[in-house]
Amino acid sequence: MGKPAIFEHILRTCVESGALLGDRIRMNAIHSPRVYMRSLATRHSRSELSPAIRDAISVVKAAGFDLVIVETSGIGQGDAAITEVCDVSMYVMTSEFGAPTQLEKIDMIDYADLIAINKFERKGSEDAKRQVQKQYQRSHQLFDRDLSEMPVYGTIASQFNDPGTNTLFVALVDTINRKTGTNWKTNLKTVANVEKHNVIIPNERRYYLREIAETVRSYHRRAEQQVEVARRLFQIEGAIEAAKERDEAEDVIRALETLKADYEAKLTPESKRILATWEETKAKYAAKTFVTKVRDKEIVTEPLFCFFRQICSINPDNLFIMNGMYSTCIHLFHYIEGEC
Repeated sequence: MGKPAIFEHILRTCVESGALLGDRIRMNAIHSPRVYMRSLATRHSRSELSPAIRDAISVVKAAGFDLVIVETSGIGQGDAAITEVCDVSMYVMTSEFGAPTQLEKIDMIDYADLIAINKFERKGSEDAKRQVQKQYQRSHQLFDRDLSEMPVYGTIASQFNDPGTNTLFVALVDTINRKTGTNWKTNLKTVANVEKHNVIIPNERRYYLREIAETVRSYHRRAEQQVEVARRLFQIEGAIEAAKERDEAEDVIRALETLKADYEAKLTPESKRILATWEETKAKYAAKTFVTKVRDKEIVTEPLFCFFRQICSINPDNLFIMNGMYSTCIHLFHYIEGEC
């Protein structure tokens, strides 16, 4: 493989006057006599290709470039003009194509020699690959071959030395050799499965922080609802006691008892347990030590205000002043002085 030439297309809108291509701006290592690259605007061709692309290909071929790569602008469902100017066509897509029926409308699946599903680390990419393989099999009438033999590859282009991209490159070289009679070779290894390496958060736990936050918010909402129910229940119980003290009519007391039962039914079993053992819980936290049992092992914890007192007793004037907490901690020290 001697001299590659690259043509990349970009759509030209009514406010643009040229072909400003982000990829070209980022390529800082193509200054070589062996490489030629140019960006082309589609202008008013109403196509994914520039009207000048055929002439451009002829020029670079005459100049001795033996591999010409043409990248189209973003194409829609019915754009397949690239197949008219190339020997080997490859369609690059992602897993976000919607319902599997949408694949029926993509012409390039019918014409492409290779299909790459990029950003393969995203959730659902494996399912997307299987759907594209099935569509390719139907489009090319390859029912006598297994789905794994369809030329559909998962890639993670953002990953250095990505095994999926390497596998796609090997398949691309083989396809070029088969269709054009070249004898190019590569030593890259191929893989069956593509995975993201060195990930901080695995893909299946991509939204776990959001799920944790939603769980906590849901818990607080339920707790606030239960607090309101318990508060109303306490008020009703007080009203019943006051009614009995004043010898109110039985109908009034009976109505209050019915209302109390309605609110009691709104309490969850956990809330009822907490209310029933509230005095006991308060006594445990007010003790000198708090004992919890985990897997039959007792853990003795000193209450927080006793811990603060021990810290403050070291030297409260010097300990907290550098953290901007002097005033707060001095007040806290005086407050807990009589607690422990």
